[in-house]
Amino acid sequence: MKKVSALIMAIIMASTLLAACGSGSNTGTTAAQTTAPSGSGNAAGSADATTAATLPELEETTVDASQIEFEPFELTVGSINDVGNMYPGGALMTGRKSMHVLVYEPLFWADPASGELLPIIGKSYETDGKGTYTVEIFDYVTDSAGNTITAEDVCFCIGKYIEDGQNSSIFASITDYHAVDDTTFEVTFAPESVGQFEAFATYIYIYSQKAYEESGDGFTAVPTATGGYVLDPSATISGSVYVFNKRADYWQTDEQYICDRNTHNPDKVMIKVITDASTIAMELQNGGVDFVADITAADRGNFMDENGAKDGYAISYGSNNAYVHITFNCSENSPCGDINLRKAIAHAIDSAACAFTAHGPVGSACTMPSNPNLFDVDESMGSDDYYKYDAAIAKEYLDKSSYNGETLRILVQPNALIKAAAPLIKQYLSIVGINVETLEYDMPQYRSLESDAAGTEYDMKLNGLQATDDYICKSMQELDNTGRGTGLNYCYINDPELQKLYEAAAGVETTSEEAVKALIDYVSDNCYVYGLYYGPKVFIGKDSIVYMNSSIPEDNIFGAFIKVK
Repeated sequence: MKKVSALIMAIIMASTLLAACGSGSNTGTTAAQTTAPSGSGNAAGSADATTAATLPELEETTVDASQIEFEPFELTVGSINDVGNMYPGGALMTGRKSMHVLVYEPLFWADPASGELLPIIGKSYETDGKGTYTVEIFDYVTDSAGNTITAEDVCFCIGKYIEDGQNSSIFASITDYHAVDDTTFEVTFAPESVGQFEAFATYIYIYSQKAYEESGDGFTAVPTATGGYVLDPSATISGSVYVFNKRADYWQTDEQYICDRNTHNPDKVMIKVITDASTIAMELQNGGVDFVADITAADRGNFMDENGAKDGYAISYGSNNAYVHITFNCSENSPCGDINLRKAIAHAIDSAACAFTAHGPVGSACTMPSNPNLFDVDESMGSDDYYKYDAAIAKEYLDKSSYNGETLRILVQPNALIKAAAPLIKQYLSIVGINVETLEYDMPQYRSLESDAAGTEYDMKLNGLQATDDYICKSMQELDNTGRGTGLNYCYINDPELQKLYEAAAGVETTSEEAVKALIDYVSDNCYVYGLYYGPKVFIGKDSIVYMNSSIPEDNIFGAFIKVK
């Protein structure tokens, strides 16, 4: 038997009920019914009461989780997205997150309950208040090959992320980074946006420069990193099954620094890639996997109802700050450069119906071009009349526009919760006389078209920014005209007033509730972006999984899962 300092759930739990790191006495909450994540507002609500239902209230009991006992176990996870290569960078799709959380480690981990940055590779940090941070790392961090991680390695990793160009909102404004000594480095952001250091510290994965260069392929096949698990190449079939074994020599043994992010309960974690949504649901029903993070709303009825999880299953809700929205191509190369056409499109779509189609009863229609659950946004900044669904109003705007029957192209991000609404949107637009076609590709092709500098490849983009969005400047980073290197934002325009409002809301010294509201109102008035819907992440497992954990940005922390017989 093994005892673990973690929280237990009884069949159904809320994923926000997490163990504290180094708290000495770990107690938590046992949940007898499902609930939306705390701090998420009315995550079960909707703009249309006929398309959504409120989840039952949570009944909580505080328990001493240090008394939990379990036998050694293996965990099998179903993923609708392939893990792909093992490089630590790249887009944060579900499959890649599963690999990242097992193999790689960030500097710090944000406690989902408090937001506090907890030490992982980084031990402590301080700031001069002017955008420069001094970070100390532990002096005994080692990877699976025995390489000691130093501040120079951290700087090497920072350079690779900047070189990649991914998540430019985090790395683009880094103006200096250097090692002070073996365990200390400094990094400077200028200008620094709100939440930028926290995003940097929790997003960047640290590894050895020596190991990276000796790999010969940049870790694309077999990674060497500091996490508690290592890939087993002999048991792995690329594109199908990935097997990760627990390290016997994991470097962090000081209990005061152990939290869910660096807990390693399963002896082995197997990730099965099952790309069809219905098939992955059947695999869970048949016992082929213990846990799935990609059950669509259409298949959730097999595992849950209005009372919560059905017999034999466990449900966890994860925080999700992303929101699905339409980003318009407002350039002269697209008919959507006409504001009247954009407003016609917005009024023509029933966003509440789209929310229900994608998320089921836990979906919510947007009341603004943002998710209301961000740190600097709340529901009062939106409006229940936000582009209210009304075909008559849509036709009035359409008549005012220069639209002449052209077929508008909607580029659809390859994500199940986003793609689910595409047929419905197409149908609603057809009703008012707007012709559309959807462009659906795999992620590399989608990214290629999204990055088109000329603005000639699509007229609208149906997409959802990441669950890592925490402040409005992250949620609206598409509108920042400095992010692409072309002087244009992802609406293919350079609007000086929009940029001024964006920078005011993003700046550490200039942001305020008024600045955020002004940005939201301006984007709404001009309909550069039309917010559709949002909802919590829904994770479903067998009831043998008595503890699940999820956090931003990595979703499920599989090392902290507890499975009983």
